[in-house]
Amino acid sequence: MLSRFCSLLLSFVLFFFTQVTAQMPIFDIDSTAYFQAVQSVQISQNNENLLPLQHLEQAKIALFSTVSSPALLESLQKYTDIQVVNSKNIQQADFNTLIVFLPEKSPAILVLPAILAQANIKKILILPKGANTPKKYDAILKMEKNTPITQSIAAQMIFGGITADHKPFRLGYAPPAAVGINKNQLRDSIRAIVKYGIEQGAYPGAQVLVAKNGKIIYHETFGSPTYDNKRPINTDDIYDMASVTKVSAALPALMKLTSEGKFHLDEPMKELWPDFKHTNKADLTWRSVLAHNARLQPWIAYWKNTLRKKPKRNGWRYKCRTFKPKKSRRYPVYVTDNLWLHRKYRKKIFKAIKETPLNKEPGYKYSGLAFYLFPTIVENITGDEFEHYLKSNFYKPLGANTLTFNPLRFYPKSRIIPTELDTFFRMKQLHGTVHDEGAAMMGGVNGNAGLFGTANDMAKLWQMYMNMGSYGGQQFIKKEVLKDFSTCQYCDEGNYRGLGFDKPQLEYIPGKVAYAKDASPATFGHSGYTGTLVWVDPENEIMLLFLSNRVYKTRKNRKLYKLDLRPRMHNAIYSARVK
Repeated sequence: MLSRFCSLLLSFVLFFFTQVTAQMPIFDIDSTAYFQAVQSVQISQNNENLLPLQHLEQAKIALFSTVSSPALLESLQKYTDIQVVNSKNIQQADFNTLIVFLPEKSPAILVLPAILAQANIKKILILPKGANTPKKYDAILKMEKNTPITQSIAAQMIFGGITADHKPFRLGYAPPAAVGINKNQLRDSIRAIVKYGIEQGAYPGAQVLVAKNGKIIYHETFGSPTYDNKRPINTDDIYDMASVTKVSAALPALMKLTSEGKFHLDEPMKELWPDFKHTNKADLTWRSVLAHNARLQPWIAYWKNTLRKKPKRNGWRYKCRTFKPKKSRRYPVYVTDNLWLHRKYRKKIFKAIKETPLNKEPGYKYSGLAFYLFPTIVENITGDEFEHYLKSNFYKPLGANTLTFNPLRFYPKSRIIPTELDTFFRMKQLHGTVHDEGAAMMGGVNGNAGLFGTANDMAKLWQMYMNMGSYGGQQFIKKEVLKDFSTCQYCDEGNYRGLGFDKPQLEYIPGKVAYAKDASPATFGHSGYTGTLVWVDPENEIMLLFLSNRVYKTRKNRKLYKLDLRPRMHNAIYSARVK
């Protein structure tokens, strides 16, 4: 009896640890039903080519619906922030684009007369086929049936996930079969791999997003944020991206500046960082630095330089002009509620980078040191604050609004996945603040680490990369620049890296790589210390995004690597292709 009870208890525990949240309904239909549904929704009016919507950074979009329409709202919110308005609050709401959903055959011309009369508001109507076509709308979509699938398709048509010429304007959402992927094989393989990781304690929860041919075809979540918190992971949960920050924050800025002729890859470091003149780093080129071929040391434990050799009698263990327990004008940089860093300490971080010796041996050695410099370099070149530059030039135009530093400014802690229980520096559970110690000492805004966001929003940025700089009707980065950055730079020296981007190694060795055997040489991506990974393959048009918090509760947990889980997921996508 006791053995039976223990078995049942174990099954109950594993149920919570391995539970899977539901996908979007559109992922589960077959390809015939999908294409029939696409044909059943048509844009019957599109004045001045309003659809698909462009310039999301300027759009303030509201949805007015006469019935509950969660599938439509969820699908619209995949593209950008959407506010819901009704007859009571619409007059006070701030928007410049209004989507009206009238699924029943109601006299649409009588709805919202005051709003419809405003010429400065773009108005989009979704209504059944056969209903009278009202005036005063800039774009009209008609659907044969009102279902969650057709609501999703209407939303995609509004934003360009589905287009008349079948060339996605933005990421769309479709069943795997629509792009030649075996749904059951893909789903079953990834579920088995991710659940096994949870059962083995590699992470308390995770999520996987797969895109093919410009369509997100799989996005599923597993487990819970922690081993104690049993609420399921949600697809809109926010993660600490760790070193994926390097290629999702520092790199897009550098690629854009390269496209504009303002950042030169073969220029020596001393030209943009004069303090490096007459040092061992003066003549290192940015190309060699970004390819991790410049003999820079991997990292510096900056926080250790703040420690006293012997703590004071009151237990305070930090040197003068480093930390104070309360915020002040001189100590404004938040690290924890009880740790406020001196406003000039970042100069000591830059000095530490300046004074580090170079590695004795030439060749590839991964280093994050230069990524501490890039935010300042971007600010010096553009005259714009680093985070504002990224949001105004990339994240907001992409509709990737959750990509941000210091997310607690904008989102509740309950939506953010916790990371490590820090027992050596900050002495607290890290939750909503950057895991990386150095990035924390830079105020959480850094080119090395510190970016947070959702899988869906990160996918938009990486789809733009896979499109060679284009997304949503905008060319963010010159094609030739993105091609250069994502190409192996020092192959003849045995260094397989691109500029910032990770690349497939020169020889595929099972157990020693984090990508699929069938990934093309054009594949590029990056991993993050907290348990994140992204790979995109432009030749096969495949994207894998894996997000977890493998450092919960401790960074000593390396089962994610030992179990070889991420390359197995990547292989599962290629294996699921229909021959």
